Amino acid sequence: MATTLILPRADYETRGDSHPDFEPKYQKSQDEDHRALAFEKIFEEVMLIRRRQDLELYRLVASDAALKSSLQQSMRGMLG
Repeated sequence: MATTLILPRADYETRGDSHPDFEPKYQKSQDEDHRALAFEKIFEEVMLIRRRQDLELYRLVASDAALKSSLQQSMRGMLG
C-alpha cells in the first residue's frame, strides 16, 4: 500500500486530499530529477499554506536549512 502525502491547499484543504500534483508529477514520475523538482515545488507550496495553520513550524523550517532538508528527506523516505 503506497503512502500518500496529505497536503492541504485552498479547495482541498478542508477535505484533506493529497496535493493535486503529488500523484502525476511525483508519485508516477520515473525521472528522479523531475521527482526532486516536483517534490521541492509541492513542499514549498504546502509550507506556504501551512504557514497560516502553523506559523511556528513555518518559521523553524524557513530559518533552518538543515531542518528543512531533514524534514524533506524524512518525508521522501516515508513516500518511497
